[in-house]
Amino acid sequence: MATYLIVGNGVAGTRAAEAIRERDGRGAIIILGDEAYPFYYRPQLADLAMGRATEKSIAAKHDSFYRERRIDARPGRRVAGINAKKHQITLDDGEALRYDRLLIATGSVPRRGEWPGSNLEGVIALWNLDDARRIAGWKGLKRAVIVGENSIGLETARAFRELGAEVIYLVRGDRFWPEMLDAEAAEIVEQNLAARGLTLRKNERLEAILGSGRVEKVATSANELIECQVVGVALGLDPAVGFLAGSGIEVGVGVGADKNLQTSARDVFAAGDASERPDLLSTEKRVQFGWLKAWHEGSVAGANMAGDQQTVTDIPAVHIQIYGTDFLALGENNPAPGSGALKDTGYFPEMGVYKSIVRRNGTVVGATFLGNVAEAGAIERLIAERADIATLDGETRAQLFDQNYVRSRAVGVLCPVCKLAVALPAGAKEGDVLTCPICGADLRLERMANGLLGGRVAI
Repeated sequence: MATYLIVGNGVAGTRAAEAIRERDGRGAIIILGDEAYPFYYRPQLADLAMGRATEKSIAAKHDSFYRERRIDARPGRRVAGINAKKHQITLDDGEALRYDRLLIATGSVPRRGEWPGSNLEGVIALWNLDDARRIAGWKGLKRAVIVGENSIGLETARAFRELGAEVIYLVRGDRFWPEMLDAEAAEIVEQNLAARGLTLRKNERLEAILGSGRVEKVATSANELIECQVVGVALGLDPAVGFLAGSGIEVGVGVGADKNLQTSARDVFAAGDASERPDLLSTEKRVQFGWLKAWHEGSVAGANMAGDQQTVTDIPAVHIQIYGTDFLALGENNPAPGSGALKDTGYFPEMGVYKSIVRRNGTVVGATFLGNVAEAGAIERLIAERADIATLDGETRAQLFDQNYVRSRAVGVLCPVCKLAVALPAGAKEGDVLTCPICGADLRLERMANGLLGGRVAI
């Protein structure tokens, strides 16, 4: 009887355990997690912090899930090291566990700033359940400063704003998140954030955090002192792989893996934010972050640990909600000027909708969807097939670039938990509740500010 050991009890590790059990009804499955809590919906942490969700409602799996599948989940157990040659791991309390097949699904950790004062109380990266609890416990906040243009920064800003604080967002350059948003998309996002009450201060960086014991103000590159009680830090993520030093497993930025998610060590696999692998657009190994990507990799890794030979066949993607607005970036969505790429756009700022399709050498290589993700599935197929946009049917092209179609059709929404572009059934209307086929969350359709349908978790 095989022993399957999974390090990491997040989405990749949990989905892998499920996939293993679907193929092997006898093997022992053990999941180790360094957090003290069972698997939960990390994308719902901002809602938990602001009181719109409960710890019960963001629990992704309940005791019955593990019991019925005979999965031995052990939260609060940290791995100190791995000896791949001996097929053995060591926990931080000295306990040793042997395995037949091992999955590294340890996820990622937020980068911490190293400014003067970065260790003061009130400096936070909203990344885990404890962070959400801390934010919920801070009462009477008047002003928050946010640093870092990404999904963590945006969710941290949303949490503080909905808790009643004034939010000042320090933006490094002359537009918001230029790595991901072109000028037109950034304009819509900036207008949306301003409408929500956020103040964006462009071309301004954090220099120091000041206070006696806790945050009182920050100093910026504009020689300004801004009084505040909290600082939200979102400088990006790094794969959580530090414990693998000396393990005999190849580690670059993340854990090196092939398209079967097999690492350089025999019987060791990697999935989720911790993995570094090729994708459909590149033979080079690279790290991708995201809930949906982790779910898919967990499925493949678990199947292969149980004897399958599946491959990951996805496209680099970013799926998030920007303060209630769906955003999906596929492949090479924001090429640098002068790179030789061509772009077709549908720009509808009065609706908060922007779509762009990026072409290179006659094929579609990337896309951006902001405010409406209806055609994401069709474009993703074109990218995967290296096809030209001319192969799209006329109706889908009209949906992309014709304002009348954008207004009148609603065929997909972004799941607010796993960020899957969920197709809507014919006749879907406001108030309907759908179940996401990936994460299982129930979504209630609501009318967004632009008049289009969007999904909110039905709590």
